[in-house]
Amino acid sequence: NSLDPEKREKYEYVHKTIEKLPDKFKTVIQLRDIDGFTFEEIKEMTGYEITHIRVILSRARLKVREEIEKI
Repeated sequence: NSLDPEKREKYEYVHKTIEKLPDKFKTVIQLRDIDGFTFEEIKEMTGYEITHIRVILSRARLKVREEIEKI
Protein backbone atom coordinates (compact mmCIF):
# COMPACT_ATOMS: atom_id res chain seq x y z
CA ASN A 1 0.00 0.00 0.00
CA SER A 2 1.32 3.45 -0.90
CA LEU A 3 -0.14 5.28 2.11
CA ASP A 4 2.42 6.70 4.48
CA PRO A 5 2.36 5.13 7.98
CA GLU A 6 0.51 8.05 9.60
CA LYS A 7 -2.26 8.05 6.98
CA ARG A 8 -2.53 4.28 7.14
CA GLU A 9 -2.88 4.47 10.93
CA LYS A 10 -5.67 7.07 10.63
CA TYR A 11 -7.42 5.01 7.96
CA GLU A 12 -7.26 1.90 10.17
CA TYR A 13 -8.54 3.90 13.14
CA VAL A 14 -11.48 5.22 11.08
CA HIS A 15 -12.22 1.68 9.91
CA LYS A 16 -12.16 0.34 13.50
CA THR A 17 -14.36 3.22 14.65
CA ILE A 18 -16.91 2.44 11.92
CA GLU A 19 -16.87 -1.24 12.94
CA LYS A 20 -17.86 -0.24 16.51
CA LEU A 21 -20.89 1.81 15.39
CA PRO A 22 -24.40 0.43 15.89
CA ASP A 23 -25.45 -1.73 12.93
CA LYS A 24 -27.66 0.80 11.11
CA PHE A 25 -24.97 3.50 11.35
CA LYS A 26 -22.28 1.08 10.23
CA THR A 27 -24.38 -0.17 7.30
CA VAL A 28 -25.32 3.28 6.00
CA ILE A 29 -21.83 4.85 6.33
CA GLN A 30 -20.32 1.75 4.69
CA LEU A 31 -22.74 1.83 1.75
CA ARG A 32 -22.47 5.59 1.21
CA ASP A 33 -18.91 6.62 2.09
CA ILE A 34 -16.99 3.43 1.38
CA ASP A 35 -18.98 1.68 -1.35
CA GLY A 36 -20.27 4.89 -2.94
CA PHE A 37 -23.93 3.97 -3.36
CA THR A 38 -26.53 6.68 -3.98
CA PHE A 39 -29.19 7.51 -1.40
CA GLU A 40 -31.79 5.88 -3.69
CA GLU A 41 -29.75 2.65 -3.86
CA ILE A 42 -29.30 2.64 -0.08
CA LYS A 43 -33.06 3.15 0.34
CA GLU A 44 -33.70 0.09 -1.86
CA MET A 45 -31.18 -2.01 0.08
CA THR A 46 -32.17 -1.00 3.61
CA GLY A 47 -35.80 0.06 3.31
CA TYR A 48 -35.02 3.32 5.13
CA GLU A 49 -36.48 6.57 3.81
CA ILE A 50 -33.91 8.93 2.26
CA THR A 51 -34.45 11.56 4.99
CA HIS A 52 -33.78 8.85 7.61
CA ILE A 53 -30.65 7.74 5.72
CA ARG A 54 -29.33 11.33 5.74
CA VAL A 55 -29.90 11.58 9.52
CA ILE A 56 -28.20 8.22 10.17
CA LEU A 57 -25.30 9.19 7.91
CA SER A 58 -24.72 12.57 9.54
CA ARG A 59 -24.83 11.00 13.04
CA ALA A 60 -22.48 8.22 11.98
CA ARG A 61 -20.01 10.71 10.47
CA LEU A 62 -20.22 12.83 13.62
CA LYS A 63 -19.43 9.82 15.84
CA VAL A 64 -16.45 8.92 13.64
CA ARG A 65 -15.23 12.54 13.64
CA GLU A 66 -15.50 12.73 17.45
CA GLU A 67 -13.45 9.53 17.81
CA ILE A 68 -10.77 10.79 15.42
CA GLU A 69 -10.49 14.09 17.27
CA LYS A 70 -9.61 12.13 20.44
CA ILE A 71 -6.31 10.97 18.92
